[in-house]
Amino acid sequence: MIARRGKPGMIVSDHGTEFTSNAMLAWMQDNQITWHFIAPGKPMQNGFCESFNGRMRDELLNESLFFGLDHARTTISAWVHDYNDRRPHWSLGYIPPAVFAAALIATCDRLRNGAVIADIQSQISRVAPGATHLVLSVGGNDALRQSGALDASVESVANALIMLNTIRENFRSSYSRMLDQLAALRLPTAPAIRTSPEGPLRARR
Repeated sequence: MIARRGKPGMIVSDHGTEFTSNAMLAWMQDNQITWHFIAPGKPMQNGFCESFNGRMRDELLNESLFFGLDHARTTISAWVHDYNDRRPHWSLGYIPPAVFAAALIATCDRLRNGAVIADIQSQISRVAPGATHLVLSVGGNDALRQSGALDASVESVANALIMLNTIRENFRSSYSRMLDQLAALRLPTAPAIRTSPEGPLRARR
């Protein structure tokens, strides 16, 4: 999984014995991966995994009678294939996760840390040939890079407004060029700009 998806920044789980075994702890240390255990009796601290576990239990495990290990592997594999490759997911705009993943414009750590407009061309080159949609999350980091303007010394309000207008126009121009590059792909595209309230701007509010 690490070879395919990259090493995670952190793994979150409950205190199940399969996660607290010596073998798992040794693997965690050998691969230098941080492991966070949720508080006992607080499944919503790991809501995504707990939701999936409940769905798999209700739809597959509670409804199936396995006649052996091979039968269990075949049945579970078929359910996973349907869940990932065929079933529309409401949270992804009613498309399957495999389609969403193939169309997502992101690269490795930038999927978690965001991207900047200047990276868009290299990211476009990684779009899967069979992609049917694009989900674009870029621009927030460009804005955060300008946060130093909030600490800049200016001689007057007029100079401050001129500086902010220059930043805005540069961003507008770069973003427009990026949208032109995306439009050339001729795929339905959902753009978004998002900055975290926990980010560097919070301290200045």
